[in-house]
Amino acid sequence: MPNGLSPEQLAQMNASARPVEFEVVGDKDPEVRIRIDDEGREAILRVKVVIGSVNRVGNDPNNGLPSYQVNTQIVLGLLKSDPALKKASVFKTSAEPNKGIA
Repeated sequence: MPNGLSPEQLAQMNASARPVEFEVVGDKDPEVRIRIDDEGREAILRVKVVIGSVNRVGNDPNNGLPSYQVNTQIVLGLLKSDPALKKASVFKTSAEPNKGIA
């Protein structure tokens, strides 16, 4: 178990968690751009971490430092890709082709 805590101790810490105020420094949720090589063709992904909430769950019994739980959501977007990587859509809902993200 992390920090030598039993499952019961972890459950008790989570049950007593309390929300704390937070702000994302820099006024933006953190984001990373990743360039990948997909079978010799380039694509660029954007991975964004959206912070939902921060909870104080207590203090670490080993060193007394406060312990926090951060609830996040990962948002993944395709910014650019080689046209050769695209395949035909399986959904045909209109005559207008889907141009995707420019």
